[in-house]
Amino acid sequence: MSKFRSGSTFLLLTFFIAVFASIAGASPTGIVSGKVVDPLGAVVPKAHVTLLQNGKMVGVTKTDQEGSFAFSPVDVGQYQVQVEAPGFAKQESQPVYLAPARRVIIDMILQVGTLRQQIVVSDT
Repeated sequence: MSKFRSGSTFLLLTFFIAVFASIAGASPTGIVSGKVVDPLGAVVPKAHVTLLQNGKMVGVTKTDQEGSFAFSPVDVGQYQVQVEAPGFAKQESQPVYLAPARRVIIDMILQVGTLRQQIVVSDT
C-alpha cells in the first residue's frame, strides 16, 4: 500500500509542478478595446483601427456597427491606437500601459477632416 501511495504522491507532485511551470512561463496578456465616435457622439462604423507598440503596427481591425473595436489577446506593454475613417482626420491616442490580465479602454473622438478639391482647367 505504501508503494501505491508514494507513486501516487509522486505523480500528483509532478503534475502540479508541470502546471505551475506552464503558468509561470506563460506570456501575460490583456485586452485593448474602445469606441470610435464623431464630434457629435455618433458612432463611426467600419473605421480602420491600428494597434501600435513603439510606433510599430501590431494589430489591425475595423469598428463594428456600434463603433466598437477590440484587440485580444495583447501582450503586456505600452500601446497607442490610430484610427482612420473617410471624411475624418486621422487620430492617434496617447500612449497607455496594458497590465497583465487587464483591459485598457481607449475611446476616440474623430475630428472632421479637411476636404480637398482639385479643379483641372484644360484648353480645348
